[in-house]
Amino acid sequence: MDTILSLQLPFMVWIQGLSTPFLDKVAEAITFFGEQTIAFVLILALLWFFDKKRGFLLASAILSAIGCTQILKAIFRVPRPFMKYPSLIEGKRMHTATGYSFPSGHSTNAGSLFTALVLLSKNKAIKALSIFFIIAVPLSRLYLGVHWPTDILVGVTLGILVSILSTVLLSKIYDNDNLFCKFSLIYGMSSAILALLIAILLDFTAIDRRLVHDMMTVFAISGGLYLGFYLDRKYLNYKCVKGIKNIAITLCSGLIPLALMYFIISLIPVLEYSFEYIFYMLAGVYITFVYPYIARHFSLM
Repeated sequence: MDTILSLQLPFMVWIQGLSTPFLDKVAEAITFFGEQTIAFVLILALLWFFDKKRGFLLASAILSAIGCTQILKAIFRVPRPFMKYPSLIEGKRMHTATGYSFPSGHSTNAGSLFTALVLLSKNKAIKALSIFFIIAVPLSRLYLGVHWPTDILVGVTLGILVSILSTVLLSKIYDNDNLFCKFSLIYGMSSAILALLIAILLDFTAIDRRLVHDMMTVFAISGGLYLGFYLDRKYLNYKCVKGIKNIAITLCSGLIPLALMYFIISLIPVLEYSFEYIFYMLAGVYITFVYPYIARHFSLM
């Protein structure tokens, strides 16, 4: 692995030589579109306001791709460029550079998210913008010194392939109530159990946090989301919010409890990772079942 990294070093040094304050700002702005905040906002908007099926497919594409990425990170454990060669490579926006380097999570996220948007949207402007970010986000990670070329190439390729496969396969499952319920329940329970085991390891052993922390968060929110999908299809089957007034009320009444829950759990001084697991699980179920259940009783959905 050291040989592969050393072969990429001259290119990384050349990229660093292009650095200017203006390009730094541009790269940081572009890399933001590969972060999970953007994916969360789009998934939430689709599930609550526009199209539940597309929201389900988008969530599935992103979570499946990022789950694969975290497993590969734990297997290969490649150090980031600025960690491997601190005297030659300067890392920027390093608070987004958690865990190991290979493959790039931002590149995977961009590949899966924006490929799904290309497949699910009929709007030409959205398709063109999505293709731009599929290319630009990985390049921004190189410029910022937080990933190797191999990281972004594998990451974006993985994201694209998983997004295509999951969108095509799960589109058929979504339209079959029996298959959808079985898939959501099995996937949700498996993800929840795996994430719980990782959280316990993090709290009670000396396991490397970089190795599995991000994996725990991905599988925890996957568990919550899919269990919520199952409960919704089985007992609720809500319709999306309609009307500007109802959308505004839903945003305020829906997101404030989620923020409060995160704030309260973050104050708990013991079993940090187990309570973090609880938050992500609850957040997933809240988004796909609990809040829609409450909103329907107030005639918002």
